[in-house]
Amino acid sequence: MPEVTPPLAFARHTVERVVAAGRAALLGGVARDARRLAEAQLGAGAGLLRALGAAGTRRGRDVFGRLDSHDTHRLARAWLAVAVYEHAAGLAAIRHAWLGATHDQYDAHSDLPA
Repeated sequence: MPEVTPPLAFARHTVERVVAAGRAALLGGVARDARRLAEAQLGAGAGLLRALGAAGTRRGRDVFGRLDSHDTHRLARAWLAVAVYEHAAGLAAIRHAWLGATHDQYDAHSDLPA
């Protein structure tokens, strides 16, 4: 039986690749991983991953042709958003697995991201 990769692993893998290789890690695109997250009903994560991919591949220039420094901040914010989402969703999934689906499925304090 083939091993099934948990959907959040795709977000974590992208976050780790960007740490290791920087912007170049995003040049291959993130569409397939974002689609896998969306298929797993993790639409917010898919959107954040697509935003990270866009921030990593689009480089603006100022009126003098120099690379825009705001792009670096945009990439950092997008990376941080995916990293925080992946961490929070992972914790929520663990909590859900330990407490069971019926315990706090609709609890107001549930932290499972959409």
